[in-house]
Amino acid sequence: MLFGQSKTPVRPLYIPFSVDSEYGLMDTLGNEFAEPGKYDLIYNKNDFRYYIIGDRIKDADYPKFTYWLMDPQTAKKIDLGDLIDDDPVMRIADTAWYHFHKDNKSILASPLSNKSFAFDQKYTEVSGTKLYDTLGKYPTQLFFAELEDYDKEVWKLVDNKLIKESKIKKSYTIETVGTYIDSSYYRRNFAIGIAVLTTKPVAETKQAPAVANGKLPPPVITPIDNDGNEDEFYANIYDKDLKLVGTTKTSEEELSKIFQKSAKVGNYLIASPSIGGGIIKQTGDDHSVDLNETYAIKRILKSRGNYGTQEYYFVRKEADNQVTEIATLVDTKPNWAYFGNQKLLSFFFYTDKRLSAYFDYNGVAMPKGKLMIPAKYYNEKQDPAFVPYLFK
Repeated sequence: MLFGQSKTPVRPLYIPFSVDSEYGLMDTLGNEFAEPGKYDLIYNKNDFRYYIIGDRIKDADYPKFTYWLMDPQTAKKIDLGDLIDDDPVMRIADTAWYHFHKDNKSILASPLSNKSFAFDQKYTEVSGTKLYDTLGKYPTQLFFAELEDYDKEVWKLVDNKLIKESKIKKSYTIETVGTYIDSSYYRRNFAIGIAVLTTKPVAETKQAPAVANGKLPPPVITPIDNDGNEDEFYANIYDKDLKLVGTTKTSEEELSKIFQKSAKVGNYLIASPSIGGGIIKQTGDDHSVDLNETYAIKRILKSRGNYGTQEYYFVRKEADNQVTEIATLVDTKPNWAYFGNQKLLSFFFYTDKRLSAYFDYNGVAMPKGKLMIPAKYYNEKQDPAFVPYLFK
């Protein structure tokens, strides 16, 4: 693997939970390790292989955090430097790379790789994007590194090394230009270039024809066409190889002419690793799912007087295609979580206190069939059906 092999997932020993948006940890024996409020944020962004911990900055004008990485095996800090942002700058396969400050420089590093990449100085912010050709192939990895004075530098990753391409003044906007490819299953969006704000050309000056007495009137100024869209700007357009391919307004029409396919300005920076997805969607479709041979989430028709309503339940499967309802999910939101390629559940409870807790119905990452929250924080006002699944 080009950037270092990702570590094989190891079962975590410490599991995050939350009570009224305050985060704590418990171990896999059911003991509380850190009470709610010990951590202001805990993000499980990569299959329980590391956690991102957020500490709120006091007296900030808006919610602002400092971040660090935690090892789920020890609950101790993974020291790769000072983590600047909880969002990754680059992803290679399932490995996310983050921006750190170390030895007075900015570096890109990952807890899942022994490889790191160093810039030549310390930047306040680094973001990344991949540029592709118009067929979605042959990516070029770019980085936009911001300095204290808000000037930006553009870097490119070439043969496993960071190469500085250019410096752009703070007044010059940089936006990614993207397109898409439709398949029978989904639409893939990706970046194919960048647009860098530039100065509009001087308006064209035309001489009017001479009048009868031989005198010339003042020159006529032909204004540059402007459709009034404030989101569009005049820009130099570069392709995936940072070759200048045109200078134009950033309208979809003009960009599509340059790239010879539908193209427009948009946010095509790297996306965060998935932290799970909702199971029950707000659509009329049936989102019932069999979890394993024992558990399922089922949509069940319930009579309400002369009417009927369809509600989702967490159920235990019985013989003859019968089910035993464990709990209604009207006020309990189930999401997917992942351990490697194995699924488990993350429940969010809203009835009494706001709680979040993992439930591993197969036992792939944590004790099987246990709601991973200390029992003292869960009372029957939430849903008494889950009480038997708590550690006692």
